[in-house]
Amino acid sequence: MRILNLMAALGSAVLMLSSISLAQSVQQGSCENPQTQIDMNICAGQSLRAADGDLNADYKMARDAMRRLDSYLEGGNKRAEKTLLTAQRAWIKYRDGACDAEGLTVQGGSMAPLVVAGCLERLTRQRSEDLRRLFEIN
Repeated sequence: MRILNLMAALGSAVLMLSSISLAQSVQQGSCENPQTQIDMNICAGQSLRAADGDLNADYKMARDAMRRLDSYLEGGNKRAEKTLLTAQRAWIKYRDGACDAEGLTVQGGSMAPLVVAGCLERLTRQRSEDLRRLFEIN
């Protein structure tokens, strides 16, 4: 029994070290041409985080533009910022649901995280473009 526990612990340690090694190799620039599914999944996650950062910056700019618009409007027409917030919340639900559905096409497979992250990144970048239009015209 002790041998089995030792083997299991050793196997876990090897997996953890290899995962750290793989993550480090991806962090060192192999996202230009990832070769393994793990690398592809890690790189997709990195791309998604970058897209999310861009989205947050674009949302803040759009929100500021809507606040300026509200400052010019009168009475009950001052609803640009609130309308943007409502739209953004609805968009997040749409994006998450759409990408969940896309991920179901490869459910249980090793590429499922890649498919979901790719969908999330694609829709997030599209939303960033839409938000930029709001503050570029204001």
